[in-house]
Formats: sequence, C-alpha cells, structure tokens
Amino acid sequence: MLKLLKPWQRLMGAILLLLTHPTFASSLWVDAWSASPTDGAALYSLPPGSVFRETISPNLGGNTMRLHLSNRYGMSSIKLAKVSIGIKSVGASNQPNSTKLLKFNGSDAVIIPAGGEVISDPISFTIKQFTPLNISFMAASWIMSPTEHSLATEIPYFSMTANAESDSGVGFIPQKTFAGQMSWLLIERLEVSNTMAGYNVMAVGDSISDGASNMLCQLVINPDLNCLSIGQNARYTDFLARRLANAGHTNIGVVNGAISGNQIGQDAPWLSLQSGKSLLNRLDADVLKHNGVSKVILLEGINDLQIASTPNPNKVIQDLTTVINRLHAANIKVILGTLTPTQGTPNVPLAILSLVLHYGSDAVNTARQQVNAWIRSQSIADGVVDFDYCLKNPQKPSQLLPAYDSGDHLHLSVLGRQAMAQCVNLNLLTAP
Repeated sequence: MLKLLKPWQRLMGAILLLLTHPTFASSLWVDAWSASPTDGAALYSLPPGSVFRETISPNLGGNTMRLHLSNRYGMSSIKLAKVSIGIKSVGASNQPNSTKLLKFNGSDAVIIPAGGEVISDPISFTIKQFTPLNISFMAASWIMSPTEHSLATEIPYFSMTANAESDSGVGFIPQKTFAGQMSWLLIERLEVSNTMAGYNVMAVGDSISDGASNMLCQLVINPDLNCLSIGQNARYTDFLARRLANAGHTNIGVVNGAISGNQIGQDAPWLSLQSGKSLLNRLDADVLKHNGVSKVILLEGINDLQIASTPNPNKVIQDLTTVINRLHAANIKVILGTLTPTQGTPNVPLAILSLVLHYGSDAVNTARQQVNAWIRSQSIADGVVDFDYCLKNPQKPSQLLPAYDSGDHLHLSVLGRQAMAQCVNLNLLTAP
C-alpha cells in the first residue's frame, strides 16, 4: 500500500536530497588559497626522511579544511610518509600545539600518482583569514623534480632531522640562495568549508598578477629578499583581499591563478618551462575545477605580444574572447583588465630580453594599445578594470609611473601592486 508523505516529510526529503547531491556537496568547499602548478622542473631532489616546510597565507577563513597536492607534471609517483598543517609562528616554527597531521583515506602516508593529485581527508581546523600556515611533508622515498609553482615569494625550509608533525623549527634550513628555490612544491590549493565562506574571486594572468619583481633580483645568487618582496604577501590579490575584508566582505576570498611568463594561446617553450601551459590549456584544471569561484579578474596577453615573432593583437583578442566564453559557460563572471605599460629607459633587463623578445618595443606597445582599446569597448565581459590607466605615467603613458616600477619597466613595485588593488571597483566583486 502506497503511503502518502506529509508536507513536512516531503520538505525534509528534499533537503536531504540537496545535502547528498554531489553538486551541492562540492559547493560547500571554497578555496582559501591556491597556486597554479607551473612545471616539474623544481630545483629540488628530496631524499627519503627529509622534511620540506612551506608557508601559505589564506585569504579566506573556515572551520574545516582539506589540502590538494599535485603531481601534475611528475614523471613518476611521489610517496609521502607524512603531511601536516600548522599555524606559522616565526620562520619554520609553528605556534605551540597547532600542528596537525593530515590523513589520506585514513592513512598518514600517501602516494601521488604521476600526472595526478590527491586530496586530504577533511579535518576540523580553524583557518583564520590572512594568518600564515606552514605545510610540511616528509618524503618516503626519493622525490626528483617535484611539481611546483615557481614563484612563491616565501622562504621554504628543508630538514633531514625534523619531524613533519613538530611545532619546532629546529633543524630546518631556509632555502634562499636562489630565487628559483623559493617555490611552492606539491601544494596546489587549500579549501575550507563552513557557513561563513561565501565565494572566491580568482585573479588569472601572468607575472603581473603573480607578484613578480625586478628581473635582476631573480637572476643573482643570494637575492635581495626585500626586492623580491619575500614573505610580505604583497601580490595585488593580497591587497585586494584586505580591501574586501576591511569593507566588511570577509566571506569573499581572493585567490591567485596566475603564472609568471604565462601566455593565453601558447604553452611555455622549453627555455621558459616554468611559465606553464597556456591559459587555454590550463583553464579547466586551474579555474573551472576549483570550487567556489564566482568571478575571475582576467589580466593576460602581454607575453603573447612580446614572445610572438610579430605581435598580433587580433590573436590575443580572439583568445581572450574564447576564455570569456568558456568561463561564462561555467557561470563564472569575467572582469577584464587592460594590459599594463611595458616601455621605459633602456637598462640591463631590457637589453637582455630584447635579444629574444619584443620586450618594451614600439610594436608591442602599439599592439597593447589595440588590445586595450578593444577591452574598453567590448561588451562580452561583465566588467573592466583599467589597470593601464591606474598605473601609467601621465607624462609618458607607455611607461609605468616611476613609483610603481620595480626597475625593469614591466613588473610592479609593492606600491604598484597596491595601486592595482585600489584600481578595482569593489562593486564588481560584491554584486550578484
């Protein structure tokens, strides 16, 4: 005999269906921090028993967390004995009693398959917005050239004697001899889940969004850490997240999906392996598969113009249009950023790059202005941020304002990145 359900029973059944539906369940998770994998050419070979500790700073808080580890560019599987998370104190040390081991299907150990990723089991762990965390892993076997994000702007630490689950920083050695050592290994994103986490704005682009500094600082032994803005959380996305929080929007996070040297339409050539797959080829993995991304600030195309044998603004416009359409198909709103100035008085970085690129050339500047004219007039994106207008020198509009120039006429100083964040109309990010 068929039993009719009462109205309240039907309501409860509908709620339970929503709670168990995969789409709803996945939407509970939101990125608190992310870094797009760039390559498998990290300057590290980690022996068994070694511990690598690296710092991240979440731009969104939560009560429950899980960690994504990536071996996207690995040629062989990676075996980890332990992985932990702790609240950073100073250097490699964590705050007392804050370090927790993460589990993977109930086990401390985990194998990350070549070309794949793993996700830790969710744990109760309070993630506070803007409070740095240390992620540590212990190698169970040799790890050769692990997948990385090549520009971390944080000092990582290595030890052959420490424990991954220890709060203590004793035995850890800072890795800061070369800029290339300061990368994030294996960690791709940290997600949080609670009722306070709303959604994310993701910045997608190249070195301008990735927080790169004067190229000369990156090419020397024992680089000037201040020049590289190491440990300062000084990407424009960091400043933008603080603006949102100060305006009361603590439930909106800003995460970074940029890769230095990245192009929209071309994978990185072998000479610049750390520049990653093209945006068109990485869009699914680096944006569309992330949970909680509601809006994207898209600022990319200058490298397409600089690296091409002949700068082609129409190709950049075509590729930007393709990216916008793919994001719209996933119900993600797109805010387009104008390309920033690249010209300036010739110097060593300009001379070096001019040998292989059209860096700072009149041809690139003309093409850049054509792309920017289209960005300002197009109607397919959901908004525009005129970074070019906010950062240019009014007396020399093809150049950055001197205070915003890191010194190589392309990358921004910390003041320049602050100006980028101020340039964004917050209504574009907070409106439905």
